[in-house]
Amino acid sequence: LKLEVHNVKHAFRLGREDRQLEQVIISLTQTHRVEKGQYKNFKFRSGCTMIVNILNDEMKLQYIVRKKFDKESRLLRQAEYQLGLGAGITMPMSAYDDPRKSVSVNFQHLHSH
Repeated sequence: LKLEVHNVKHAFRLGREDRQLEQVIISLTQTHRVEKGQYKNFKFRSGCTMIVNILNDEMKLQYIVRKKFDKESRLLRQAEYQLGLGAGITMPMSAYDDPRKSVSVNFQHLHSH
């Protein structure tokens, strides 16, 4: 499966004892199409977010948060979410879907007081 570098961000945060931490946050994604069963041809996404600390020009992996696609229970939850079968929220509200189907947001109205 192809691996997509979805996002790379440079960040500065405060760590223990108010020390400044320099970090890189990297998001990787993969898309896999289900080949059989009730969700045949369904797009199933997985990936990870890595937080890498930078200190003295050396990089050290600090955290990794991953979403695997080797569990059927996760496939079912994601399919229900994308199809709007659970919480009433459908995938077009997500940045992963086709932008032509997405709901546009007027940021001026969001921040009016």
